[in-house]
Amino acid sequence: MIILKDLSNLEVDLDTTWGRERAIRYLGWFFLLTNTYASLKEAIAACRNDLDAGLLSIVVEDKSTKNFTLWCPVPNELLPND
Repeated sequence: MIILKDLSNLEVDLDTTWGRERAIRYLGWFFLLTNTYASLKEAIAACRNDLDAGLLSIVVEDKSTKNFTLWCPVPNELLPND
């Protein structure tokens, strides 16, 4: 489980098969925002569910809204062919 507090160096615009998306590039993977939670406890529970399903998710503290967001990896099939 990864919990981040700052996305300033990680955010990118990503072209996917359905259009341009705001994404995180971390550890060589692209992640898309999947949900927002009011508490860290809720975000960690959702992240744990992803871990149990075999996915690596990232929890990010959004300092501007005081919420926590969950970011999930983008499958290679959704990335454009270069």
